[in-house]
Amino acid sequence: RWQEQPKGGRMGRKEREHIEWCIANGLEPPPSSKKPKVDKSKRTLDNVSVTHGSSTVRASTENADNNTTNERPYRTREKPVMRTVPEHIGHTPAEGSGRQYTVTIALPGSIIDNAQSQELSMMLAGSIARAATIFQVDEVVVWEEKFEQDQGKKGYGGANFLARVLQYLETPQYLRKALIPRHKDLQLVGLLPPLDAPHHARKHEHVPFREGVTLKSTAEDQDDAQPDKGDGDLKISSKTAVDVGLEHPVFVKQKIPAGVRVTIDMSFPKAVPPSAPRESPQRLYWGYTTRVASSFSNVFTSCPFKGGRYDYVIGTSEHGSTLDDWRHQIKSGGVEATSIDAAPDDRRELKYDHLLIVFGGVYGLEASCGADPDNTFQPPTALLDEQFHCYLNLCPTQGSRTIRTEEAVLMCLTALQPVIHPPVA
Repeated sequence: RWQEQPKGGRMGRKEREHIEWCIANGLEPPPSSKKPKVDKSKRTLDNVSVTHGSSTVRASTENADNNTTNERPYRTREKPVMRTVPEHIGHTPAEGSGRQYTVTIALPGSIIDNAQSQELSMMLAGSIARAATIFQVDEVVVWEEKFEQDQGKKGYGGANFLARVLQYLETPQYLRKALIPRHKDLQLVGLLPPLDAPHHARKHEHVPFREGVTLKSTAEDQDDAQPDKGDGDLKISSKTAVDVGLEHPVFVKQKIPAGVRVTIDMSFPKAVPPSAPRESPQRLYWGYTTRVASSFSNVFTSCPFKGGRYDYVIGTSEHGSTLDDWRHQIKSGGVEATSIDAAPDDRRELKYDHLLIVFGGVYGLEASCGADPDNTFQPPTALLDEQFHCYLNLCPTQGSRTIRTEEAVLMCLTALQPVIHPPVA
């Protein structure tokens, strides 16, 4: 009785047992649930449906050549738009309150060019952003490292890619659509975990500061805005609407162009510099800024902070001294402290205003000096002696021949945490 199999191949065990039970009880067996086989030799693109999410798109021979491939896309050399602060926004922090000093890390963009796929490049950039946020880094500098043997490689332009991803992750989620344009470098950014920094405030959170973007306020919005107490002579038209991630925008008494990212002090409210939360008594960490340097020398010569220079520079290298020896020199007074703005209650072992920590790339810091077109020192490694105050070897007993840059960032910031960010009393 099993000689006639259904048209679709062999039946399953459960289906066979059910048919036997029907025959034994004098019932008619149900029809087979097997679908007939399709002759693949006669199959064409005209009868194939490709599903994308909740919609089904019918493919045909006309658009068969436009299908996407899994090849790694080229990274663009277009530089990302850096954040700027309006010149008329001023802020004078209270003396002795908050955190006045800054911490900067610098690393080459060649670490992205060394990644094997777009997914690995994205994960590497995400690990750098997470480390910078966890250890309260105020600035991340990415310099363009160009070697002759890498000029013709596919995917060249890792510095711009890394800077763009770092800038995207640092921007609060509710501001990304308005501030960051769509770019192919960000197509896999959804794989990365969020930074969850203090300035990424939720809608229900009550925080003293919020990040926002200025809007084009209309007449209806201005009519709905309520003037503050005691400013009856102030016209509503002199206010600027700012989207700070709440249900309704807030209005500040400053004229700021539309589409500008600003930091809002919610107690007034008014626009303040991005450093205001850090310099406040709460010592709030307010994210990092991203800067792209055209060369290794440009890392030191284009300091955006007051004074135009970093007063203490640390280099990481396997040829450096150990952390214990360096801290012993600090305690014994062998390390010069060039900072003059340190508060009396400052508990840091090393006093500085602007600290810079430089990490090498695939070939190390020495190779970066040799590949720098703006380096005029002879030999090229003399630039390191000129700019660096110390070299540190954070893992003198390493078991691997090499330490990757993203690993060095985590190791260095963890080891230097008691020195650069001691707990506040």
